[in-house]
Amino acid sequence: VSIVSGILPLLKGTLNAEKEGGHIWLEDRDTIIDTSLMLVIDRRLKNEFGYIKTLPRGGSDLTAILMAKYLNEKDVYLYKDTIGIYSCNDDIIHNKETISRLSYDQANTYFSYTGEVVQSTALEIAKQEKIKVHICNLNSRIETIIHNQDHPYCIYGIMNIENKIYLFGKTDEYTLTVIKDFLRTYRNIQYNVRIGFIELVVDKIFIDDILIDLHKRFIES
Repeated sequence: VSIVSGILPLLKGTLNAEKEGGHIWLEDRDTIIDTSLMLVIDRRLKNEFGYIKTLPRGGSDLTAILMAKYLNEKDVYLYKDTIGIYSCNDDIIHNKETISRLSYDQANTYFSYTGEVVQSTALEIAKQEKIKVHICNLNSRIETIIHNQDHPYCIYGIMNIENKIYLFGKTDEYTLTVIKDFLRTYRNIQYNVRIGFIELVVDKIFIDDILIDLHKRFIES
């Protein structure tokens, strides 16, 4: 069984046709089940008192991963409005790439700054149960896989907030040497090493140029 979440608005017409075909059935119009596919449509659950409770934002992610846990499935497909997880958050980068894979911890660190693509509680359960999370889009075969393997490159994502640029990836001696070599091109850039990323403090006047150069150097190459 594959667990799929997040695509109801795009599937309504298809579901009606499939339902007439007789091999998909509906339970309270919330869950659609096939022999090989389970779609998580709603994010309502009953609490311990038997009352219907609406889960917070990302509830369909949590529902899908909980279903995978109890069905002992190891893959969940979460359909989003982006093509996987992008390598940069800034619109000035026209060549954004989809990050091929992240570990659970890398994804949590990245989402804490870029905004949650997958609900943090859902991701924690996926980590505990070793469930592979696929971030997909209906219009593309490209996806980001969140599992127990780190991204292979030293830097996998770049983002900026005000006058700070965050380089997400490794913080080992080799990566720091490469970053320091890059920074020689610019003056007065301070850097701080954090857990899972390197923070650069730069002059706002040059931030767009630095972002583009960093993305070309570490992501596009």
